[in-house]
Amino acid sequence: LAAKMEALNTVLPGCEYEQIAYEGIEEGSSLDEIFIGKDASGATVGYALTAAPQGYGGPIPITIGVSAEGHVTQTYVGALQETAGLGTKVGEADFMNQFVAIPADPDTLDNYVDTIGGATISSSAFKNAVSDMLTYAKGQLAIQPQEGDKEAILAASAGSEEGADE
Repeated sequence: LAAKMEALNTVLPGCEYEQIAYEGIEEGSSLDEIFIGKDASGATVGYALTAAPQGYGGPIPITIGVSAEGHVTQTYVGALQETAGLGTKVGEADFMNQFVAIPADPDTLDNYVDTIGGATISSSAFKNAVSDMLTYAKGQLAIQPQEGDKEAILAASAGSEEGADE
């Protein structure tokens, strides 16, 4: 529960979360759970979507936030069983930050995100799961894809991490 709350607070900080059911997903999908994030007034801020695609060493627990404005807010990776120094790079900021602020549109994912050389299985599994999540957000949640302000999102994220450590 603590890990789930950390993931939700990372991708949609300051929200109240309510789990809702995935509807219309294909059998065998890596999509796992979905939460709606609301602010104090009850307005929808966005959605947190989770998936656990099969990487090289096991499942890769991923949570992404998709804002109501149509962009990815942040990514979170849980405990990894991937090869140290290779597959574990999917949990590092250099890889995960590629997804921040991109439009919630699977058709534009290749324009923003590169896989990791030497860790193709892990990074491709991650990217494909995000594609599935964005497909769901666009199709089932009716999110209108729009690019966000990456610098502002990363700065706010860094500020909240500094505040958490104090």
